[in-house]
Amino acid sequence: MVSCMDFYQYDWEIVPDKGARLLRVRGQHPSPVLPEQIEGVPLRELGDYCFAPQGRLPERYRTTEAGRDTGGLARPAVDSAETSLRELGGSYLERLVLPDSLRRIGTYAFYNCKRLTSLAVGKRLTDIGSDAFMNCHRLKEIYLRAAPKEKTGVRFMLAQISQDLEVFFEAEGTLLAALFFPEYHETYDEIAPAHLFGRHIVGEGFRARQCFEDGVADFRQYDRIFPKACAGEEEGTLCAIAWDRLRCPIELEEQPGRRYADYLRAHSAALQERFLRERDSGQLVLLGDMGFLSKEEVWHCIRRASAAGWAKGAAELMRMKNRRFPEQKAAARYTFDDEI
Repeated sequence: MVSCMDFYQYDWEIVPDKGARLLRVRGQHPSPVLPEQIEGVPLRELGDYCFAPQGRLPERYRTTEAGRDTGGLARPAVDSAETSLRELGGSYLERLVLPDSLRRIGTYAFYNCKRLTSLAVGKRLTDIGSDAFMNCHRLKEIYLRAAPKEKTGVRFMLAQISQDLEVFFEAEGTLLAALFFPEYHETYDEIAPAHLFGRHIVGEGFRARQCFEDGVADFRQYDRIFPKACAGEEEGTLCAIAWDRLRCPIELEEQPGRRYADYLRAHSAALQERFLRERDSGQLVLLGDMGFLSKEEVWHCIRRASAAGWAKGAAELMRMKNRRFPEQKAAARYTFDDEI
């Protein structure tokens, strides 16, 4: 079936006793927000290859002319008003918000979505098909609409994404917790003559992805990886780990908190560069308000923002500077000569 809603066109089918399975999406913008329901049927699943490039789809999912048998999918001829709609898949998809009703992402659902950078999901999504995120090398952010101690399926997503990835726990737009999962690599060496293979994992990102207990994030276990990460991870990675834990310190105990803070005080320049590059004034201001920027570093950021023509960032940094490091007014000088 085909439905048109809010400038998007959906190909979908009903799964008995489950709800709607989304097969393809077309639209005018590469950052769609998928609906909870399609024609009154709850959206429960993204079908296999749902957002994969057209050329990679199984035959039954490919675009066909009107009247041709599509394996149960009715596809009418496209109206002239819909000619501007593009297939949302492959290199055209950039950001995606999935509904709370969704339960499953199918196999190869995001195959070769090479420009996908951000995905927002609900806590009921717990079934992830194999290789669902193959070649999604730019996917860097997952926004999880769940409390930090709720059971979710985010671990299953992390298991398929080995590059740097940041997970944000949110409720009604409020950030409750954040965790940075570093990139890791796997290699296999053949052990002769038995023709067995030894598995080697490089990077603390793999260990960080195991910090879950029955689908619930284990923050204390996550904090225990930092000392070893300091021996092998890059400065930017370590700053990201420490910063996310300090700005949302849920279940952060005193010793790891002190360790994170000490590292940031010695290496905050890496975060300054990142936030200046991303023009993220909110995090720069928070970095200063939390005491990780000296007065000289704040002035450095203000000058950098001004030189780059980033007036908004420079103004917000100046307000933070005045709040954190107010200028001392010169004391009034009084002499007896003033009375003459």
